[in-house]
Amino acid sequence: MKANKITVYLVVIGVMFAGVISGCSGTAAPEVQATETIAPVLADLKIVAEGKVVPVRSATLSFISGGVVDDIFIVEGSTVKKGDVIAQLSGTERLESQLSSAELAVISAQQAYDNLFDNVDVMKAQAELAVAQAKIALEDAEDERGRKDYRRSSDTTLDGIRADAIIAKKALEDAEEYYNFFEENYNEDDPIRAGAMSQLVAAKKANDKAQYNLNYAMGYPEANIVEEADAKVALAIANLAEAERKLEGLKTGKPDPDDLALAEAKLKEAKASFEAAKAALDDIRLTAPFDGQLVANNLNIGEFITPGSPAAVIGDVSKWEIETTDLTELDVINIKEGMPVTIEFDALKNVQLKGVVSKVKMLGENKQGDITYTVKVSLDETDERLNWNMTAFVTFPLE
Repeated sequence: MKANKITVYLVVIGVMFAGVISGCSGTAAPEVQATETIAPVLADLKIVAEGKVVPVRSATLSFISGGVVDDIFIVEGSTVKKGDVIAQLSGTERLESQLSSAELAVISAQQAYDNLFDNVDVMKAQAELAVAQAKIALEDAEDERGRKDYRRSSDTTLDGIRADAIIAKKALEDAEEYYNFFEENYNEDDPIRAGAMSQLVAAKKANDKAQYNLNYAMGYPEANIVEEADAKVALAIANLAEAERKLEGLKTGKPDPDDLALAEAKLKEAKASFEAAKAALDDIRLTAPFDGQLVANNLNIGEFITPGSPAAVIGDVSKWEIETTDLTELDVINIKEGMPVTIEFDALKNVQLKGVVSKVKMLGENKQGDITYTVKVSLDETDERLNWNMTAFVTFPLE
């Protein structure tokens, strides 16, 4: 049976000629001629195209990542459900561990985000406490700074230090008088004179220390001490302002905007990490994209497979359709979606099924110099003996 042919039956009625010539008497009879023509009639005009039986949905599957085939879970010919893992490459345990860690991070970040809303009252109370503590810290810092404008010691403390200095000075004078006596009357190496010298030295040290303490207590703080006190006051003011700002934000019943923004950013980052880990695991797994049958599995455990190379073929063989293979641009212009057709098969003798044109593809392909277009035909009925890529012939009746 030849595809792509237009069959035209022409019915032509011939032209008859009749003439009678009589010449017995020598007299010529008048010539009589009759001509009758019938216009051609086009009957049973149709286009027949070759095609093939294909599932309504099919896919050639491949791995996104390359690697060694570690496991094959579904054998060729088995039915599969969407999402079923057909096979996987090595490295699954490591990627599953990373995915679990990423999932835990998402849960933790989500909890932190939710807690901002669940604990608003608690956070408000904490913010109020922070404001109170910041006020006390500011008062302390200001008091400390204020003392830097006066002597280092109070009058009471200064009186005590001054008394210590007087006593130390008197003790030094007594020690000097005591030593002078032994210096005049005893030899230089005399132990008693040496003892008096030791007492004199100790009295000098005590007097020096007492005088230093007195001078220090009567003096004013150094410039760097004052600057440090000023800085502490400024820090206390900033801390109080921040605490008051957070408290003001919580009065609305919503989390602090900065805390909320940080929690949202952490949650977004955790989710992105989870998706990346999940994608990495999916890249080494071959999964079914829809329900169907695994009609081909080209994998073997232990072999290395490159990214993108055909690994398996899946098809939804519960329903078939026909795809034409040789309709040229001269024929396809006469075919429209919704057109009823009849289909016959090389392998199924005396079987004729009905169908309808479901799609006419707009993009043509160059096949041995001819531009051909694929037309899809949905079957109104089916036959359980149909198989993938069986040869079919589609008859398109033309108006």
